Amino acid sequence: MAAEQSSVDAVCPPFFLRDESGAIINPVQGVNADKPYSPRQTCGGADCHDYDLITQGYHFTQGAGEEPASAQVERCLWVSSPGNYGGSWCSPAPLYRYLSPKENTSSKEMEMTSFSAFIGIWRETWLKPVLYIGLFLLLMIPLVLAGEFVLRWIYGPHPMPKILAYVPMLLVVFLSVAVLLMMSDRQLVHFILPSRFWLDSNHFAIAMVILLAGILALVYRLRNVMQNKSEKSKQRLWINELVTTFIVLFVSGVLMLVKIPGLVEVNRFAYSVFDVALLFILMGTLVTFYTQIIKNAIQSTKTA
Repeated sequence: MAAEQSSVDAVCPPFFLRDESGAIINPVQGVNADKPYSPRQTCGGADCHDYDLITQGYHFTQGAGEEPASAQVERCLWVSSPGNYGGSWCSPAPLYRYLSPKENTSSKEMEMTSFSAFIGIWRETWLKPVLYIGLFLLLMIPLVLAGEFVLRWIYGPHPMPKILAYVPMLLVVFLSVAVLLMMSDRQLVHFILPSRFWLDSNHFAIAMVILLAGILALVYRLRNVMQNKSEKSKQRLWINELVTTFIVLFVSGVLMLVKIPGLVEVNRFAYSVFDVALLFILMGTLVTFYTQIIKNAIQSTKTA
C-alpha cells in the first residue's frame, strides 16, 4: 500500500496548460486554444517544480557558462563550452546545432528552421562525404610525386620504360578502388579508415590543409601564366575560380565567427557556404596538380 501511495504521489496531479502570461489554455472549452503553452508557467508554479533550478541543469544548459577541458580545446580550438552549446561534440547530428536562449526576439532564433535543418542535413549527408573523398585524392598527390621522383632517381639519365611512367597514377587508382571496397565493409572501415566522427572533430585542421593546398595551386597557376603565355586564358580561368572561392571562404569564415544581430540565419548558413567554398578550392587544386601529373607521365613516355 505504501509503495502504491508513493507511486501515486510521484505523478503530477491534473493541471492546466498555461500560456506565457499564466492564462489557462483549455482547447476543449476553446479558451486560448491558439496560444502556445509555456513550460515556465505550466510546470514552474508556486506549488510545482523549481523552474529556475531545473533549467540550470546540464540537459538544459548543455555546457553554457562552462569552460571546455584542455583535451577538448586541443581537438577543436573554436569551441566555447564542453557541451552542445557553442560546441561540436554531438555527432552524427549537424555539428553546429545551437541551444535556444530563454528569451528570443524572433522565432528564427529558436532551434532550427526548416531551411537550416535541410541545409544541415544536406551538408552532413552529401557535402562532407564528397569533401572527404576529395581530401583522400589530395593526400595521394604527394604519393604520386614521390613515385615519379623515385623512378627518375632509379633510371637517372637512362630512358625509362613507357609503362613505368604511369605506375604512380595506377597506384592512386588501385588505392582508390581499395578504399571504396573497404567502405562496403563497416567492420573493416572501423579498424583501417578514420571514422566520420574523427573527420568531423578535426574539420578545422582539414580545412587548413585544403586551404594550404589551394594556395599552392594558385601560386602554381600564377607561375604558369608568367612562364607560358600560350596557355594564359586557360590558366586565368582556374586562377579566377580559386581567387573567387578564397574570397567566399574568407567572408563566410568571418560570418561564422562574428555574430551580427538580426542576421542569425545568415550566420548559421555561413557554415555550409564555408564547406562549399572548401569543396571548390579542393576541386581547383585537384585539377591543377593531377593535370600536371598526367602531362608529366605523357611527356615521359614520349622521351622514353
